[in-house]
Amino acid sequence: MKTIFTMFGVLLALGALGAALYGCYLAAGYLWTFYADMDAVVRLVLLSSMAALLLASMIVAASIKKAAQLNCNSRLMKAKLNLYKSVVEAYQQYPGALHAPTQQTWTEPTARLHQLEAELTILASGPVIEAHRKLQVVLEEKQEDNFAPLFQQLVKSIRRDLGHGPGYDESKLRFLMQAEGETHSSTPVHGSSV
Repeated sequence: MKTIFTMFGVLLALGALGAALYGCYLAAGYLWTFYADMDAVVRLVLLSSMAALLLASMIVAASIKKAAQLNCNSRLMKAKLNLYKSVVEAYQQYPGALHAPTQQTWTEPTARLHQLEAELTILASGPVIEAHRKLQVVLEEKQEDNFAPLFQQLVKSIRRDLGHGPGYDESKLRFLMQAEGETHSSTPVHGSSV
């Protein structure tokens, strides 16, 4: 019984498709007859109008697509900027935490970076993720001497991903690291003046 209904449905669909194709054929024949009976000047004007309409439609469609792409890129860049700002701020808490005796000051930036892990995986570029992974290893093993150079590498990777050229004065970044180390702790970060 089910097979009969299936066959009937298939035949009905094929019949509807055949009727639609035949209707299109008749409409095309009617339009061609109508077009052939027109004056040559009217035909030229009609063809020119149709070509202009097609070209205008393509231009409008391309403009809409480009505007949507620019809007998407703008939102992506804003999301990356907010993410990278949070990552840098979390890592800037570590110079003090590396020298701090309390466990709370150590776990706070670690917890913040753990919250950002999923966003980093989705939004960050390959070099940023690689620098972040290296920093995670350094912080797990509390290798203070390697922290500053890897943090500089992270910031440089972030700047390149955001569109900045490689010609960045690294002395400014070293100064930033020294200033952050003095802010969070009275003892400067080892290895911050590379």
